Amino acid sequence: MRIKIILLIVIFIGIGYGKLFAQYSNSNVKPRSFSNNSSSFTLTPMNLISEIRLQKPNVDSVINYDTNHKELYTRNKCGIVSYVNHNMVNLGTWDTLIDNSRILRLKIIAADACFLQFIFDKFYLPDNSTLHIYTLDRKFINGPFVKGMENPNRKFGTNIIPSDTVIFEYWEPQNSTERPNLNIWRVSYGYKNIAGITRSTQKKNSSNTIQDNDSPCTTDVNCVDDWCHEKKSITRIWTGQQIFTGSLINQMNTTSPQPYILTAEWLEDVEGHVKSLGIKQKV
Repeated sequence: MRIKIILLIVIFIGIGYGKLFAQYSNSNVKPRSFSNNSSSFTLTPMNLISEIRLQKPNVDSVINYDTNHKELYTRNKCGIVSYVNHNMVNLGTWDTLIDNSRILRLKIIAADACFLQFIFDKFYLPDNSTLHIYTLDRKFINGPFVKGMENPNRKFGTNIIPSDTVIFEYWEPQNSTERPNLNIWRVSYGYKNIAGITRSTQKKNSSNTIQDNDSPCTTDVNCVDDWCHEKKSITRIWTGQQIFTGSLINQMNTTSPQPYILTAEWLEDVEGHVKSLGIKQKV
């Protein structure tokens, strides 16, 4: 197989989705709405907070196209990208807590999605504020995100979220003089399950024909004892529509190591694609 080495500049990578933003998350810090149960204060009920319902894409049409254009590596496709302009600060529901801090919540629903993933084209958090992203059942919680996690362009991409309903919760400390800027620019609607990390509901077309079997040339790394160390360098490469794999390259005896990934040569458009997003997140 022909291979290619690319410089990792912008990309969403993870051996498992739970580790993707591990360095960004402190599981001990939960969203403030989870613990504010004082009898003297009542939050807006979850079913009454502001919500945005995204238009459901024509999944059957996309699957049929994928099936008929396998030469375009559509087998790796699992997401449908749409562009939006949703400013969380303007659209969300604000509540003042008993300590006079405030929370802002916004619910986004994309019916029947296996997963969702978001990109902010404007992402700014004031000092000491936090942002959490979680599913309605609270089984998946991403965050807290804090000031400084955005790139110099103030863009930010979320993890893959295994649900069709997502809650964004911003917490503003008491007497804060700054306002956040949180504008959702792009949404990836997942229509296939990704290696068991998303919702268990597998999307199928009207003929019930989706197959996720490995292609004949692949070998499960867990089946080869000699690869017990190498498999720790395997990466998941996510473009918003397609998912691929590669391997991190360990550079020895260098004072200025570069984050290179070894991947297939036919993945030639990925580097340009991620550069165009301008996210530049380090993982």
